[in-house]
Amino acid sequence: MTKILIATTNEGKFVEIKSFLSDLPVKFVSLNDLKTKYREPVENQPTLEGNAILKAKYYAEKTRLISLTDDGGLFIETLNGWPGVKSARVANSKTKRNELVLAKLKGISWKKRTAEFRAVLAIYDPQIKDLHLTYGETAGHILEKPINSDNGFGYDPIFYVDKRNMAYAEMSIVKKNSCSHRGKALARMKYFLQKQYS
Repeated sequence: MTKILIATTNEGKFVEIKSFLSDLPVKFVSLNDLKTKYREPVENQPTLEGNAILKAKYYAEKTRLISLTDDGGLFIETLNGWPGVKSARVANSKTKRNELVLAKLKGISWKKRTAEFRAVLAIYDPQIKDLHLTYGETAGHILEKPINSDNGFGYDPIFYVDKRNMAYAEMSIVKKNSCSHRGKALARMKYFLQKQYS
């Protein structure tokens, strides 16, 4: 059975991705499952694509495993796309990142709190030097205060999906995967994996 590394130490993200791809004839492992602990690469690319590719190639070459990575960002229209590519790095905890976004949007009306989540998935096979990318995006609004829920991670407590009338943090994994930016990119990646490794 083909083994694929989902190259993340974020347990919430690993569970979400593995859950979406679980019916494929593939064994998925995370960085936490590996005996060797690898230092994270510096994500210094100016685009989501660049960072996803950088991580996929880095972990594939280190582990010799087919590696699946993602890079995602929250792009807030009224803040000229900020935090964008730097979404995961604007503060050192989920709570602080959410607080920072809400502080920047203080006093901004609901109509102008539009945002878009974007994701890029990259998979790299180090044996045949093959790279494949998929994309997804979801439009919504930034709430005025976070949803109090144990669901989700990152900006999920403050990102409201207009088409579902609920925040990411209010959704089960299955519901979130059916409409999220990562879920859309995963659906396209799953199609590729089915063709490639079934």
